[in-house]
Amino acid sequence: LEHIETQKNSAVWASQMGNLLPLDSGLNSKIGNSTLEKKLPVFANSELLLVKEFCKKYKTSKVWTEKMSDQRTEDLANLTYEIW
Repeated sequence: LEHIETQKNSAVWASQMGNLLPLDSGLNSKIGNSTLEKKLPVFANSELLLVKEFCKKYKTSKVWTEKMSDQRTEDLANLTYEIW
């Protein structure tokens, strides 16, 4: 799992579900603690639909914010509820 906002950010929201993205270890190792703007091109190489949808939705974003993470947490919770 990749932390969209780095784990070095000690804010509570940095560990929310909305701040996590499934990513294979090969891609994850290329990212480090980069900004969202630098991470998106690497994320785009993922074959996972969830990651592709994330890239499409946030393709023009340069930074990842608490508000974005909160909204994504809510979206993922709703998706999980619909599936289960």
